[in-house]
Amino acid sequence: MAKTQSQAMIGATILLAMTAIVAKADALDTIKSRGKLICGTLSNVAPLGFQDPKTRELVGHEVDYCKAIASALGVAVELKPLSLAARIPEIQQGNVDIVVAGLGYTEERA
Repeated sequence: MAKTQSQAMIGATILLAMTAIVAKADALDTIKSRGKLICGTLSNVAPLGFQDPKTRELVGHEVDYCKAIASALGVAVELKPLSLAARIPEIQQGNVDIVVAGLGYTEERA
């Protein structure tokens, strides 16, 4: 996948995630009172989200976006690694505040 396509996918995902936060009126208050943003991201798709073999930390573009959003909100970030299949259910079930993970269009998701 080209770098520009990857960035566009991540940008669209962030926009959708932030829209979900706005849709749930008390979510922002909850995040701020908790002092951290729980951000779901991929953990096995370089360069989006993957484990650094030296530090074993989760790194990548999606992790950077999670950190930037948390910083803009003035809270810490808690990264929650997600599988491809878990992205939508995790946010629907309220297990994460936002999901920053590549997601393509499908008829089923429409």
